[in-house]
Amino acid sequence: MNGLLIAAETISTLLEYAVYSVVIIVGLILLAATRRKTKKEVTPAWVKNRLERAKKYANELLSSENKSSVQVWLGSTKLMKLNDKLTDAAWAAYQLVEVKKDIVFEGIAQDLDKLADGLSQETQNGYVSAVDFKKDVQKIVDGLDSAIEKIERRMSA
Repeated sequence: MNGLLIAAETISTLLEYAVYSVVIIVGLILLAATRRKTKKEVTPAWVKNRLERAKKYANELLSSENKSSVQVWLGSTKLMKLNDKLTDAAWAAYQLVEVKKDIVFEGIAQDLDKLADGLSQETQNGYVSAVDFKKDVQKIVDGLDSAIEKIERRMSA
């Protein structure tokens, strides 16, 4: 009788372990599927898209004709937002360098980092004059144009 009780407990414990194992395996499969689905494919087109978004925002800043004092005071904030977009594009380029080992994109990422660093130094005061604002944004647009041209040459090669 005592032997049957031990056998029943053993079977019960083994069934519990089997259920736990199935739950863990299903969880790992779902985790792998989710990770694969959410993982970004790092491509030159993805980096170019980030650069074009930053360029679009910079061009919007250049085309804004409102030169009121509020606009100038907010210029620093807008430059910080542009800096964020530049940093995002540089990060994307560095991701491409890491994944694809592409030296061309390392140069692009370094150029974008330099632009972002220069822009962050300009905005540290919290106030940017209208002249400096337009000059800084135009410099960024020129740098972004150069980076986009390099990517297009790389993609066509």
